[in-house]
Order: sequence, then structure tokens, then C-alpha cells
Amino acid sequence: MDKNSADKIHYILFALIVASWMFGMLLPNLLIAGLSKFALLGGLTAIGLVGHIFFNVAPADRAARDKRNLDN
Repeated sequence: MDKNSADKIHYILFALIVASWMFGMLLPNLLIAGLSKFALLGGLTAIGLVGHIFFNVAPADRAARDKRNLDN
């Protein structure tokens, strides 16, 4: 995955976390087993974000850095 695609997915996942946090504060009465649906969505998205950074963003950054070093 190239760096631009990895960064776009990274920003989308981060926006989902922030949106779920905001909706969780605005609509706290939507509960499943004591947790807001938005808290569950935010938690799952955060786990996905960490995995995305580990498996896609870091290798893309490394590849871009290696390409810059080869060009010099």
C-alpha cells in the first residue's frame, strides 16, 4: 500500500473514533450491556486503527523513506 492510501485510511479511522466519541457524549442513553453503541464502535475502530498503523502505515512510511534514500 502506498503512503497516500495508508494515510487516507488512517484519517478516516481517526475521524470515526472522534465522531463516535462525540455521539457517545450527545446520546448516552443508547446502551448495550451498560456501554454506549458509540463507545463500542469507537473501541472497535481504535483497535482497527492500531492494526492499520502497524500493518499498513509503518511499512508504507518505511518504503517511502527507502525510496527517498535510493534517490539521493
